[in-house]
Order: sequence, then C-alpha cells, then structure tokens
Amino acid sequence: MNTEHHPTTHGIDCYLCHRTTVELRPYGPRGEWVCFACAFSTPERKAQTEASFSAQINACGDGAVIGEPTGPRPHQRSRS
Repeated sequence: MNTEHHPTTHGIDCYLCHRTTVELRPYGPRGEWVCFACAFSTPERKAQTEASFSAQINACGDGAVIGEPTGPRPHQRSRS
C-alpha cells in the first residue's frame, strides 16, 4: 500500500521508532500512530495493539469497516 500522499500518514513518524514508514496505524499507546514492526515487536506491544484494535472495533457498534489506514470505522448501512 502506498500512503505517500495519504492525508492521515503523510509526514507522520512512528510514535515508537520515529521513522516515517509506508504504513502507520492508530494502535499505539493512547491511539498514537505506530508501524507494523513496532506494533508487534514485543509481547507487550502486541497486547497493546490488539487491545487498541478491539476498543476501536467495539466502539463501532454492530458493524465495522476494517482495512483502512485510519483504523476501523462504523459501517454505514443504507436506509430502506
């Protein structure tokens, strides 16, 4: 995924390693942006990442869209 011009990651450094990386996600401490390598580099960081992801999924309610650079978001259901 090329996020060079993505507004949510352009010019942002990983909170933990301070490198600008191709892909950052908001799963660090207090929702800080972290790279994949840092997010899973230790058992403690992996647990933090999983807890942050779970909290974001739970906040979405009944349905969530995942796989976007900004993290999970609520699913927009069409009204019939």
